[in-house]
Amino acid sequence: MSTRQRFDGRVCLVTGGGRGIGQALARGLGAEGGRVAVAARTASQREETAAHIREAGGEAIPVELDVTDGASCERAVAEVTDALGPPAILVNSAGLSDHRARVEKHELAAWDRIVDVNLNGTFRVTQACAPALLETKGAVLNISSTTAFFSLERLTAYGATKAGIIHFTRTVAREWADRGVRVNALCPGYVVTELSRAFLETERLRLEVLDRVAMGRLPEMDEITAPGLFLLSDEASYITGTWLLVDGGLAA
Repeated sequence: MSTRQRFDGRVCLVTGGGRGIGQALARGLGAEGGRVAVAARTASQREETAAHIREAGGEAIPVELDVTDGASCERAVAEVTDALGPPAILVNSAGLSDHRARVEKHELAAWDRIVDVNLNGTFRVTQACAPALLETKGAVLNISSTTAFFSLERLTAYGATKAGIIHFTRTVAREWADRGVRVNALCPGYVVTELSRAFLETERLRLEVLDRVAMGRLPEMDEITAPGLFLLSDEASYITGTWLLVDGGLAA
């Protein structure tokens, strides 16, 4: 357990909490005293993450959530509220990038699926959590990407959704600032997760990536999550409507 308790007693809902950055943020929130609802579609992933937090001395529950289904989002928020209390912290980390193709060959069904999970899902969950966040004067962290700012071939849908998340973040932050809710975005560069592992473990592609990253290396996961936890904490009490690039200088 962390000796810091920046989220002591706060109810935290983390979508995409069963793997990757979402899982790491859920664990970080739990380690610092948060009461964490680990939300994901895959039962084994959400249950494993919640169990890990509890074994480390924290408090966590697994919650079934499909961000493409508005009713599922409403049910998940109600379940969290009944079990832990109204969410004061929301992390929108659910996302996918399961189709790589040049625009003329990009499948429309794949485009719609990526937009529905990454962008529409962020909207649905935020809207479902709105009453709780406004009641608790909470904080929101949306997971965007450096692809919001520069293009990568064959990732048109993914990049478009991540840029959309930035604009969504800015607008909601302005709408909610006078009601005490902060909304920010985290923009990682290349990170080894289940989504990117196959790509980054291909030697040629990995070397191409490292050649573009100013620091010449990929990050450890805690180098990504620590800035995210900062944005959610009271240490960032005067920060809202912004985005933080955590990319080793990739976009520099």
